[in-house]
Amino acid sequence: MTKLTMKPLHFIATCARAQEPLLAQELEALFAQDVVAGDRIVSFSASPEVIYRVLLGTRIANRVLWPVCTVPANDGDEMYQALREYDWATLLKPHNTFCIDFIGESETIRNSMFGAMRVKDALVDSVRVGDARPSVVKDAPDIRFNTVLLSNEKQTDRVQVAVDLGNGSLHKRGYRQQAGEAPLKETVAAGMLLRAGWPAIAQAGGALFDPMCGSGTLLIEAALMAANIAPGVYREQWGVQHCPWHDEVLWKKIQADAKSRLLNVGAISMPKITGSDMLVQVVKKARENIERAGLSECISVDAEHLADSMPPRAKTGLLICNPPYGERLGDAAELPALYAMLGEKMSALHGWQAAVLTSEKSLAQAIGLRSHRSYRFDNGALACRLYLFELSDRNRFKAFDASAQHSAQEAVSEVEQLSDAARMLCNRLQKNAQKLRPWLKQSGVTCYRLYDADMPEYAFAIDVYTHAETGELHVHLQEYAPPKTVDESAAARRREETRLAVSAALKIPLSRVYGKNRERQRGEKKQYSKQEVVADTRFPVQENGHIFQINMQSYLDTGLFLDTRPVRQLVAEKAKGKDFLNLFSYTASATVYAAKGGARSSLSIDMSATYTDWARHHFASNDINTRKHQLLTADCLQWLEEADEQFDFIYLDPPTFSNSKRMHNTLDVQRDQVQLIGYALDLLSENGELIFVTNHQRFKLEEAIFIDHGWRPENITAQTLDVDFQRSKKIHQCWLFRRA
Repeated sequence: MTKLTMKPLHFIATCARAQEPLLAQELEALFAQDVVAGDRIVSFSASPEVIYRVLLGTRIANRVLWPVCTVPANDGDEMYQALREYDWATLLKPHNTFCIDFIGESETIRNSMFGAMRVKDALVDSVRVGDARPSVVKDAPDIRFNTVLLSNEKQTDRVQVAVDLGNGSLHKRGYRQQAGEAPLKETVAAGMLLRAGWPAIAQAGGALFDPMCGSGTLLIEAALMAANIAPGVYREQWGVQHCPWHDEVLWKKIQADAKSRLLNVGAISMPKITGSDMLVQVVKKARENIERAGLSECISVDAEHLADSMPPRAKTGLLICNPPYGERLGDAAELPALYAMLGEKMSALHGWQAAVLTSEKSLAQAIGLRSHRSYRFDNGALACRLYLFELSDRNRFKAFDASAQHSAQEAVSEVEQLSDAARMLCNRLQKNAQKLRPWLKQSGVTCYRLYDADMPEYAFAIDVYTHAETGELHVHLQEYAPPKTVDESAAARRREETRLAVSAALKIPLSRVYGKNRERQRGEKKQYSKQEVVADTRFPVQENGHIFQINMQSYLDTGLFLDTRPVRQLVAEKAKGKDFLNLFSYTASATVYAAKGGARSSLSIDMSATYTDWARHHFASNDINTRKHQLLTADCLQWLEEADEQFDFIYLDPPTFSNSKRMHNTLDVQRDQVQLIGYALDLLSENGELIFVTNHQRFKLEEAIFIDHGWRPENITAQTLDVDFQRSKKIHQCWLFRRA
């Protein structure tokens, strides 16, 4: 058997395309020798001490490999025989687990699975002792072999086998177990920071700000750089210990030295590092990652929209971010306004530097500032560029495309030309927004009521919905039906003035202001009827960490009743470990809260197939198990008459009136309350509870009847009205029923 002709001081580090110069510089700084950059690889030589420091300290390398042999591989059998002849016992023992990562294909080795299988067979057969043999595992093996199929100019195929010294990709530091929707690789984040000159900025006392921080990767990597903490200190599994030249005592000492710097990070003078993100649940993930990295004292993160976010006070610093781009999140057509907002934020930071990663040149142009340099960065499968900006009074913001957006100045001008009353409405909207801003920031609420017929001549309910991916504001404008004596042309002019006032007050284009008319309905509840046929305008919003799909045009309501936001939160608190029933469930937003709050099971019933299907989308968006949490399209009244199941917690939010043809009987919530609520109460378990909600403003609960039947109804309306509905306290009424 041939001994492995290994070169213990020769290594290969891999990286993303275009990052080879950064990796080569890093290796030289870590005292590697004979550094040569290639295509997504950098080869080098190093002593065991240096390779240990490389493994712990590299910020750019994806993998660090130790090549152990290269053999002919013109077909699978030749490769097997050549590898079988080597003595692998110096690396691999019968009790070990291992994994083969095979890269490349040829005419005879046509897929990586076949190549990996033949390499595995050769290694196992080489070290087998009787029935004892090493086993293959995909996750957390003792040793991971990196195998690459090579071809030369003579079309002679060879295979190179190397030990993966990190036992997996080094971008997986170990601190990030929570990620946002489109996470940035840690190695890419580190490369961005190096290209942006962060080490020098930090050394000079500059600050760092990421206004779209997601799961906090850029913030954490920035703090590790500033504190000179090796990113490998969090990793627990390595492959280097199985190499014959490994020095365990030296390895443990170098690891301990690196970890001691992390443990004493509080004693290190650190620059200000802050971030923000508009999604509360994403900020929560970022904080968990930061805490896991042991850097809570060094990094602060807030839940703020880009427009409200504030960088730390510092004369110099770096604004760096990885904003959404079309291929990654959402539709690229919606994003220029977000990039323009970012550009305006950057333009105020004179003396700072900025770096923005995006896949679209047009989006970089939408920033409205001059970039002095850009670098290629591959973020996963996307070819991106990192655009660098010097921020000064000479680099002034210029709107990316005035014709593409309806500017606030144009909207204000139009309002001024229409009427004094319209200007007053614009001012009222701005004052309401200003008054709500502290509460919105503290609570993380992104969908809220801005105005509710505050001015009698403008009898509208105006709700703001923030797009969960782009941060754009969309406004749902409902007019309370005017008296029949009002001239229709005057009413139409008032509606148009209101749209213009909203556009001007919130600085959004008219295309994102959606108008509807709300009037008292007889027959089927209007929310179940489609408006005129329009293009689908659904988009995601977030509420308390849950994702809901909003439709701004197709129906009278949007799919999420904002006034019952606190009721849904109460549902989440009470549903844990319980069997939950949601009657007249609409799009089942309350069930989403119950399921995510830990309900054991749930049943949601609504007679509309459209809204039941919408509820399925909500379940999918929030990863809800549909076997435990079921949806049923049925007439709730008829179902209640026949039901004999028991539930621990029931949510009952019926329409005020309905005589839909699909219903077994008509429903008048005032008239039928005893029967309706009574049927539901009959389904409660011994210690069960029921929440009853109605939007009937003149509703009177027949409390005495329920008390006589052993129930204790408690009016909890006051505690179910958030700040944005304090102006309209009759928006709903809410009771909690318990047994007396």
